[in-house]
Amino acid sequence: MESKPPQPIHTRAARNGLYMSLYISVLVIATGLSLHYLAATLIVWVGTLAMPFFLYRILRRSALATSGSLGFAELWAEGIATFLLGSLIPALVAYAGIRFCMPDFIHETLQQAIITLSEQDGPNSAPLVEMLERQLEMPVPSAIDIASQLISFNIVIGTVLSLLVAIVVKVSLPRRSFMAGNNQNKSF
Repeated sequence: MESKPPQPIHTRAARNGLYMSLYISVLVIATGLSLHYLAATLIVWVGTLAMPFFLYRILRRSALATSGSLGFAELWAEGIATFLLGSLIPALVAYAGIRFCMPDFIHETLQQAIITLSEQDGPNSAPLVEMLERQLEMPVPSAIDIASQLISFNIVIGTVLSLLVAIVVKVSLPRRSFMAGNNQNKSF
């Protein structure tokens, strides 16, 4: 029984990037709403903690579709490309949200952090409050700055996370998938 050759990495990453875009976009929107809605903060926390499991499912699906013939480097590269492509739409969402819907988001977030820290009696609160107050006096990053930082952040985090998840996927694949992939490769 012959297995079909794997789809090219760019095809898999583009498909996976669409799913990742939706996932990260929900996190971006929830982050924007978290200033006013406590439930949105919960969505951000749960979604962030669930990200490795989401990536695991994506990479495992690719590995199983090829009967385990994808190597570690291919899975890792697919994860990185998934995060790269998956960051483009959320960056656009963040740009539009900050530019048109919530232009004072960063300023309001800093003010809220100052209020929260001022109410605490911790020894580190006063220096943090001073630092945040100085930050308020400086120009805030533009919407395009935030969008580009979101892309950069996701690529860096996606590279590290994909490295770890690709290892877990390779280790967790059933042995028969490896054997089936190895037997098929030997028959050529």
